[in-house]
Amino acid sequence: MSIYGAGGGGGKGGGGSRSGPSTSKDNLDSTSYANIIELLSEGEIEGFATPSKLGLTRNTTEYNNAALKDIFLNDTSILRSGASISGTPPDIDYNFRDVTVVTRFGEQDQAYVPGFGPIENAEGVGGPLEEADIPVTVRFADPEVDAVRVTIDVPQLQQITDTGDIIGAEIELTIAVAYNGGSFATDGPGFIRDRIVGRTSDLYQRDYIMNLEWPPAPSGVSQLAEVRVTRITPISFDSTRLSNVCSWSSWGAINYEKLRYPNSACCDAC
Repeated sequence: MSIYGAGGGGGKGGGGSRSGPSTSKDNLDSTSYANIIELLSEGEIEGFATPSKLGLTRNTTEYNNAALKDIFLNDTSILRSGASISGTPPDIDYNFRDVTVVTRFGEQDQAYVPGFGPIENAEGVGGPLEEADIPVTVRFADPEVDAVRVTIDVPQLQQITDTGDIIGAEIELTIAVAYNGGSFATDGPGFIRDRIVGRTSDLYQRDYIMNLEWPPAPSGVSQLAEVRVTRITPISFDSTRLSNVCSWSSWGAINYEKLRYPNSACCDAC
């Protein structure tokens, strides 16, 4: 049996004492996201100001990162003005996280805008992410699938300190896609790295949407995609002190409606 306490002293001249262990607020709740498409103009436009001034090519990583400096939510840019636009900017450079932006510049043959009117077929995985760096993988051979929804279950996330306080904890994980037996992505649209941080004493679920970019395949060759979830944070084997178990509960194959809005420049944020 563990006994927790604090120094005595009582009275006005004492050293003070704690009233007892504290419990952090349960702050992990399921979240819903809005998907908003904004019509910018009829006809083709040049693009966003910052990447255009830098002479960047549309739809490159540098262009898309620079464009986030020109998109404002509540008068605050998604990416801070001084951030690097190469690769994946660090978290500290973002004023908003978990925002996905898709742009179309008003061309006649522009690609469809993903994320609208999805038809989804969900399947259970039930894959416990019990060991760090030992992934769980699902495979499917259907190039008509536009995106995959990955649902992670966290039954409980909290830890007890030596003084009996109940505080939050964290789980870090990655989600990566590979095509046709190739290497799994480590950056870009086929890769997600995320941290679930906070405290919850009951089930918490988080969804991730991974848009797929199927490569061209030779005629007669079946396409294959693999989605892999890897736990980074070591699991605790002492659930009385630290609870950070999680599992990949289900995945859903999503087919979007192909809304291209030809000759309309638009921006989709979700």
